[in-house]
Amino acid sequence: MTPSLLLRALGSDLSTQLPGLSGAPWTTSRETTAGARSLVRLCAAAGFEAAVVLRSNNYDVVRELVSCGLGVAAVPAWAM
Repeated sequence: MTPSLLLRALGSDLSTQLPGLSGAPWTTSRETTAGARSLVRLCAAAGFEAAVVLRSNNYDVVRELVSCGLGVAAVPAWAM
């Protein structure tokens, strides 16, 4: 399994730990993708369901949305 990295906006006061992000808006890839399924599994293991508000299959777009403060994301390490 590819390691995932949690992304949040620079200077954000949101948690740096997955369980602390349960109430955050999430950005991820299209519902049927491995990235979206991975997010569901990661969050379920942490005891919550991610509130996905934005989706893009382009990790550059996902990173930009996060950097604008529009949500948090979990992306594969290779996407950085």
